[in-house]
Amino acid sequence: MKKSRRRNKPGKNRVIRIITFLLVAATIVTLGIRYLQNKVSEEYAEEPKDTVIQGTATRGSISTSVYGSGMLSDDDVEKLEILEGIELEKIYVQPGDIVEEGALLATVDTNSAMAAMVSLSDELSQLDSQINSASLETAENLIKSSINGRVKAVFVNKGDDVADVMMEKGALMLLSLDGYMAVDIPAGELSEKESVYVLTAQGQYPASVGKIIGDKATVLVTDVGTNYAEHVTVLNMQGAELGSGELYIHDPLKVIGYTGTVNYIWAKENAQVFSGSSLIELVNQSYTVNLDALLVERRELEDKMEQLIGFYRQGAIYAPFGGTVKEVEATDAQSEETEEESEALETMYISISPDETMSVSVSVDETNILSLSAGQQALVTINSLGEEQYSGTVTEIDRIGTSSSGVTVYTATVSIAKQSGMLSGMSASTAIEIDGVDNALLIPVDALQKTSSSYFVYTSYDETSGTLGGIKEVTIGISNADYVEISSGLSDGDVVYYEEVEEQMSFFMPGGSGGRAEMNFGGGGMPGGMSGGMPGGMPGGSMPSGGMPGGGMPGGR
Repeated sequence: MKKSRRRNKPGKNRVIRIITFLLVAATIVTLGIRYLQNKVSEEYAEEPKDTVIQGTATRGSISTSVYGSGMLSDDDVEKLEILEGIELEKIYVQPGDIVEEGALLATVDTNSAMAAMVSLSDELSQLDSQINSASLETAENLIKSSINGRVKAVFVNKGDDVADVMMEKGALMLLSLDGYMAVDIPAGELSEKESVYVLTAQGQYPASVGKIIGDKATVLVTDVGTNYAEHVTVLNMQGAELGSGELYIHDPLKVIGYTGTVNYIWAKENAQVFSGSSLIELVNQSYTVNLDALLVERRELEDKMEQLIGFYRQGAIYAPFGGTVKEVEATDAQSEETEEESEALETMYISISPDETMSVSVSVDETNILSLSAGQQALVTINSLGEEQYSGTVTEIDRIGTSSSGVTVYTATVSIAKQSGMLSGMSASTAIEIDGVDNALLIPVDALQKTSSSYFVYTSYDETSGTLGGIKEVTIGISNADYVEISSGLSDGDVVYYEEVEEQMSFFMPGGSGGRAEMNFGGGGMPGGMSGGMPGGMPGGSMPSGGMPGGGMPGGR
């Protein structure tokens, strides 16, 4: 006989216990979240997020600055070169030594100094022979045309110094070689070789369109009768204006010179000249360029001879001023050296910094570089020397930028007086003042409100309704992170009102369901996040085992 099996159904009491347990667990979790919210609110809540602040328009100074950082360096280092052929008996200094003016740096082998003087004397003798030959040369007193053309511009007058005119104008005359003057106008509907007219002060000339490149058309007109640099108008065949511009030489040739005084001008403006034609007569060509170069070379050798004589007489090298020895690129005769090392030290020197000024080179963004100029004042902070600020001046701006990741930066150099404790290589921060106003009317920058076309401020506040009013339009000047200059619209002592809206922070509560719990905190959110979560669960062990994950709330925002 078979026994029938029956499934045991859960008893009523057991079901009630399960449901009760689930309800209690859900209640505990809900209470845990509320507890967390309350604790965070108590610990981190500050003033209400919307706070109305009262400000007053007052007189003061305001400035705007460009900021940057870099490393300190000595910018007044002087190299004392040890001439080729000189041998040192002993070197008495090394990098980092502080020396006084007249301090002994190294002793010199006087025999090597004598040998160097003999060699240099031979060089001077050979050079003097070349100078004598060059002094017999005479510069050409006529400047001639090297090609056929038409004179379109004459920049010299009788009595002018040729070198002065070349420096100012870059040429003595300009010739037109192909018979055309040109003017650039908007291309519009024009086509190449289309006939037009050029209207000048002398009359109307037939012309034609030459090249068209992009939206620019070059119009060609005869160089006979038309004047260089004259402003002209271009007309179509019906007389309608197409554009205007300045006439220039289509195919120019510069007539140049280098020495002498203008005595006579043979060729006049608009004159036709031919290859070999005399253009300008010169006088006072005292020497040629070759002679001038030889004389410069002799002066350099004279300076070297003077140094060699000093080395020979004194038998030593002395510091010309006091300061810090920066580099010693030299060797003494007592040291052992290979032939390769000797050649590497052929050009030797000892460099000294007088310890008067230092500089810091800072990178400047392309949006600020045009605001900088030499002579602007700066404040420099040396990171390792504390918060003290040192006065500096912008001495150099390198306007050749370098690009990286789509951003172009430039280098500005700020010089400061060297103070105790400053060392080359220290990190420094700079604030370069680019604009400033004294006795300006200032309000807090947060009080300034903006529309699409103007600025305004609120001048009244209703505490009952909590609303701002009394809108007053203002004109502003310069501003910085704290204040803005008011050029018009307010007077000294006027009161303004503005809201300070606290920053809000939200985060996700971790949980298997992926639900979101958002909490807002005044004052920029909870410092440092809450990476530790709720320590140890709820007080008294009321949080069920497992409860909130051990990580708690994720740190950060």
